[in-house]
Amino acid sequence: MELQVPDFSKGIVKKDVDLCYRCLKGVDEAYIRHKREQVEIEHAHH
Repeated sequence: MELQVPDFSKGIVKKDVDLCYRCLKGVDEAYIRHKREQVEIEHAHH
């Protein structure tokens, strides 16, 4: 029983990590897009 509990916990952790990784990747892409737009706006003003 003791061996099954850590395996079960790791399975849950792995799912959370995968989900968070996808979310973080989406946030990174949105942040990069936002930064590019800011740069373009700054260049348009100069």
